[in-house]
Amino acid sequence: MSEVCLQSHTAVKSTLKMIDSFSDILNINIIDPSTIDSTQAENYKKVWHHREHYYKAKAPHLLQPSERKLEASLDRRGIIFAISSPTQMLASLRLIQRPFEIEGYEYKNIDFDNFKDYWEIGRLVTTPELDHIALAIIVQYLLCSAGLELFSSKGCKGLVGICKPVNAKFFSKFGMAESQDIYCENRDLNYKMLHGDINDILNSTAKIIKFESRIRSRLTYLVD
Repeated sequence: MSEVCLQSHTAVKSTLKMIDSFSDILNINIIDPSTIDSTQAENYKKVWHHREHYYKAKAPHLLQPSERKLEASLDRRGIIFAISSPTQMLASLRLIQRPFEIEGYEYKNIDFDNFKDYWEIGRLVTTPELDHIALAIIVQYLLCSAGLELFSSKGCKGLVGICKPVNAKFFSKFGMAESQDIYCENRDLNYKMLHGDINDILNSTAKIIKFESRIRSRLTYLVD
């Protein structure tokens, strides 16, 4: 999608309006560990501890030294997006270009050359205290913000990622369709591959602004 087309995309306008509408209660940080300064170093440290808090509660296998070493390696060639309230970090994710982390897993009939202009979502974590309503709101806000930044500044045409099969329906709300099965031998876990192109993801964001008053009420309660 060209820059001119991107700026005229109705869903882009909705996304920009959404980000502006909630900027007083939600702060977005973009961290590039490859060119980190003192401020970004502090933000990255917060992300690292934020992830650890989530892993202890929801994904203890990711606390293994081998996993954290891989995590740090991928962080260095990626971009991290984090959303915070005035009092705490609520969610974060990492985006990287190829080669994707999932290319090292076991899969069949996936040609990753079809995703050469896509970026991979990794380490999408949220504070464990979020309930399912707040979780959906925060994740959508994060994906909207990160996706729009990559689409507009990096020429990204879409996103890929994986999730546990039980969570595939949740991510379909954000324009991410499930496809093939993927197996990670090191974790002995099965995943579903997810992918969404720019239009699928941006169009999913157009809906959230329609419920601004309800969302604001929920988020204000959350961050107080």
